[in-house]
Amino acid sequence: SKGKVIVQTYNPDNFSILCAKEQNYRKFYETEILLRKQLKYPPFCDIIVIGFNGLNEKKIIDISNRTYNYLKNSFNNINKKENEEESEKEISIFRPMPAPIDKIQNRYRYRIIIKANTNNFNLNEILKRDNYSKGVVVRQTDDGIVIDVYIIVGYGTKISEVCRNVQEKVKYNLDSMLGVTAKAVNVIVQGVKVIED
Repeated sequence: SKGKVIVQTYNPDNFSILCAKEQNYRKFYETEILLRKQLKYPPFCDIIVIGFNGLNEKKIIDISNRTYNYLKNSFNNINKKENEEESEKEISIFRPMPAPIDKIQNRYRYRIIIKANTNNFNLNEILKRDNYSKGVVVRQTDDGIVIDVYIIVGYGTKISEVCRNVQEKVKYNLDSMLGVTAKAVNVIVQGVKVIED
């Protein structure tokens, strides 16, 4: 039996809504995929969003701008090594801007957007990330910046030593690259991986 769908929208003439109404999925796909190719949107590139949030908007703006400048310089160094015209097509980084919902629970939210084809370069190398499985969360608290680092360690390694090395490296990189001192660096071990010889 047929169902009934009610769509509430300010834009009833939107192309996607009209195609859904007609159940014309092929027309929507063929139009949308051409548009995404022209604008270099996924699946023709990758979009990376780096988020910042905290109670002090001035500090969030400052650290997001420092991060932007560091990444921009890193991308420029990559571009110098290759054909400049082609490299610009591969990597685009946009200045920090407030998130669409710029404040949640009294926390200001900013973000940096990167458009790139990550098949053509090593983002881990640019970000100086040693392990793609790591995740990093940066939090602004009343006492200062707190960093949570999530890692997976190799079987047989001394976990306490690995965690201490990660803490020291994160603190050093923050200070040397961004001029930022972290109040705390928390290392969370998410799992143990067997490394084959």
